[in-house]
Formats: sequence, structure tokens, C-alpha cells
Amino acid sequence: MEKWMHRAIILEVDPDRRRLMQCELMIFRGDFKGALEDLRQLPPEVSAYGANAMELVVGCSERVEDWPVVVRLTSAALEKGVNEPWACLHLALALRASGRGAEARQKMQRLTDLARAKLALKEDDALANWYLAAANRFFGRKEEAYHYLRIIFPRMLEYLDLLRDDRSLELFAPDIEFQTMISDFDRKNEFYRARIREIERSFAKGSS
Repeated sequence: MEKWMHRAIILEVDPDRRRLMQCELMIFRGDFKGALEDLRQLPPEVSAYGANAMELVVGCSERVEDWPVVVRLTSAALEKGVNEPWACLHLALALRASGRGAEARQKMQRLTDLARAKLALKEDDALANWYLAAANRFFGRKEEAYHYLRIIFPRMLEYLDLLRDDRSLELFAPDIEFQTMISDFDRKNEFYRARIREIERSFAKGSS
């Protein structure tokens, strides 16, 4: 993945997008503090192939547990009407971490209502299923949470701002069910990585 990220950075001509992608590479390597320093110098709305700079700032701030920043940015997003389900989820996580449990539950209930309304229109909506999984797990309703999670796992990982490092996944991290799902996913990935390495070696031999 790093190889393709490097190639995309080299090919990118827009300086803000290139810098954002460099930040994404730092995030991929787990350097959340370093990424934050550069992300804060970018326009909030700039994006490359996924999350914009503001969303990545929220994700990295969650990783370093800077909850006041997460509350401020997600609250501002809600006031502007920007991606309300995303803002509700991450605001709820920040409120709970800040000891404001009642407010967090209100935001998660709002997220539940939004996701259910979306699924009523499109039952296979991946993000709506993810939001319902997260909200149900937040409220301790494990059976309902895994009903929705299994519908969209693992493809929902690619929708998360920080992919496997997204803080929202910690709602599920203690569960043996989730640990098993991740382990199975990793085993499949390792099989495909081995095949890719084998193909690359065969190409290298053929060109030598």
C-alpha cells in the first residue's frame, strides 16, 4: 500500500492535495502527531481520495486524545449541517471521553435515527449500516450491533477516515466477535499479499 501511496504522491500536481496525501502516509505509519502538524496548515476542505483535512484532523485528534478539538470541530460541522451522521458519531465519542455521557447518548440516538431513515430508503447503504452498528454497540446492544456490522464488514473499513486506526473501531475492540472478524480478515489479506509478492518476483525474473 505504501508503494502505491508514494506513486500517487509523486504524480499529484496540486500542492495541497500532495501535502494531504503525505499526511495520509504519516497516518498510515501511525505518526498522528506529525500528521496533525501538517494537516492544520491545509484548507479544511481539501481532499484527495478520501477524507478531507478537517476529518483527518478529527481522526488524529482522537488518536492523541485531544477531545476539546474533536468536540469543537464536530460541533461546528453540525452547526453547518456538514455530514451530520459522521459528526454525531465522533462528537458522541469525544463527549463520552470527556465525561459528558448524557450528551453523548443524545448524539448517538440522533445518529441512530439518521441511519435508520437512510436504511429505509436504501437497505444496503454501507455507511448507514456502519453507523447503526456503532450506535448499537455504544448503547451495549451487541447482538444488534453485530447484525449490522457483519453486513458491511470488512468493506466498511475503507470508509473510515483513519482506516484500521479509526477511533470508532474501539467500540468493538474488546469483543471476541470483533477480534475473530479481524483475525479472519488479516489471514485472507496475508494470502493475497503472498500472491502479490509471488507475482512481483516472477515479473522481476522475467525482465532480468
